Amino acid sequence: MTTSPLDRVAGLLMTLGAALMLVIFFIRPGSVLLPPDPERPLLGMVNVLANHAALTHVSALVGSLAILMVLFGFFTLRDAVGRHTTSDAFIRFGVLMLTVAVVGFVLAAGLNHIIAHLVNHGTAEGFQRSAMVNQAVHVQSVKSGIRIISSYAYLLGYFLVALGLFARFSSGLLKGLALAVAVIALAGTVVLAIGDHIHTLGFLYRVAALAVLPLHLWVIVLGDTLYNGHAALAPTPGDR
Repeated sequence: MTTSPLDRVAGLLMTLGAALMLVIFFIRPGSVLLPPDPERPLLGMVNVLANHAALTHVSALVGSLAILMVLFGFFTLRDAVGRHTTSDAFIRFGVLMLTVAVVGFVLAAGLNHIIAHLVNHGTAEGFQRSAMVNQAVHVQSVKSGIRIISSYAYLLGYFLVALGLFARFSSGLLKGLALAVAVIALAGTVVLAIGDHIHTLGFLYRVAALAVLPLHLWVIVLGDTLYNGHAALAPTPGDR
């Protein structure tokens, strides 16, 4: 099937954005390559963000741009499929959940910038680093709450979109991938909820975070599918 210029641009941005998000996932301070002190998660995160300030600022900017590129692709996909079937409803609600998550993640990225700036530069001449670290810890605690709620919305958003696309794809690899993503996203949500309520199992936060890796790889596939066109990513007859 033919695709519109909008679909092609959105598919390209979706693929590029997901690839950038995978890179940022590994290099962002506080993530895989530069983890915080697990014994002091709030202070440890503040220290790692401040000690790698340049990388914190770059990852905040590039990561925010990348996730907005992906969200634009999901908006285009949502509009492409229409609004007359149950699968359309799942997809549209899922994109709404992803939008809420993206707003939270972009805000959290901005707070990372503030944390690094506070610790390294303070708010006035002659600032005391220890006092700024204490302020930054308070900012980090607020940011953590934002990221937790955003993570719930993010994982559930992927679950709903994947469920809707599973219903639309008739068979084949794309249908199997949609089902796998739905299972991973739902499992990630359950793991996140357990870690969120049983504090001795805080490591489950990191386990849930790993769920985004296959999700972002799936977005690359979706972006390529949107770019090249697919019958399942077209309006139902009632929308024409």
